[in-house]
Amino acid sequence: MKRISLFTTGKRNQEEYNKFVVNIQTSQPTCFIIKYPRKDYSPRIDECTTNQWDRKLNVIKTKPLFLEVFVSNPTAIKNLICNVQIDELNFDNEVIQSENYSFTAGLKLDEWKWKRFEVKSKLDYIG
Repeated sequence: MKRISLFTTGKRNQEEYNKFVVNIQTSQPTCFIIKYPRKDYSPRIDECTTNQWDRKLNVIKTKPLFLEVFVSNPTAIKNLICNVQIDELNFDNEVIQSENYSFTAGLKLDEWKWKRFEVKSKLDYIG
């Protein structure tokens, strides 16, 4: 009689997702909102009230990682510098691609908007 296991080993979804590590740092502590994809690619919103936000994200294969950042209190800070680093990981959790972005938020009304970033997976284009 063949035995069937009801539990899997954790590598079940490894081939279905691309892995990214996102790090956002600001020059001063502030409040900012981040929109990023869930596993099913629907948007999720998170808030940060310090000067650093880190997440490891799984994104459905063939879909780009999207990231939107909004500084919600730009009037409190003049010329806030925000740095975004996105690292893509392979199946061994080694960095295979890095993207860096930077923007400023300040008192000007035209700087009060969502900043959007998209990164396509390098693994989607290999083999």
